[in-house]
Amino acid sequence: MSKSILILFILLGAFAIGFFASLPRYQELKNTQIAIASKNVELQYKEQYFTDITDTAKELTKYKEELLKVNSILPSDLSIPTLFSFLQTVSSQNGLTLGGLNLSAISGASEGEGLGIREIGVSLSASGSYSSLKSFLSTLEKTSRLIEVDNLSLSSPQEKDKPFSFNLQIKTYSY
Repeated sequence: MSKSILILFILLGAFAIGFFASLPRYQELKNTQIAIASKNVELQYKEQYFTDITDTAKELTKYKEELLKVNSILPSDLSIPTLFSFLQTVSSQNGLTLGGLNLSAISGASEGEGLGIREIGVSLSASGSYSSLKSFLSTLEKTSRLIEVDNLSLSSPQEKDKPFSFNLQIKTYSY
């Protein structure tokens, strides 16, 4: 009987040693399974996210014309020479003599900050008739680019046959 008890204790001891030796491996296996399940859920969320982005991109292709209009209103490039050339052309087409064109301010998001609307301030001085000024302002209003007249000062000529002179502060935007 004592031999059978001894064998029973040896078997129980071997079982206990095996159980406690394999317990850390079992816990590691369970932790790995939990991590895999967590990564699978994260993968599903990311797949859903990219599916939503793909669907949104397909939806945006339906509005291509409207998006092109927005891009012309708020151009993505900050091209000061192009803006100055446009203002010079429009002023001459409307019968104004451009006296000066200066960049007064650029504010908003810088290029390193990413997306954001930038405000570009421009000062210009010109001379011409009142009807030419009116036509110039009308052209600025009808242009596809968003241009706001911030300030306008008009000086009447000293002599009757001389043109009016005026200073104009405008703002335009880009992103």
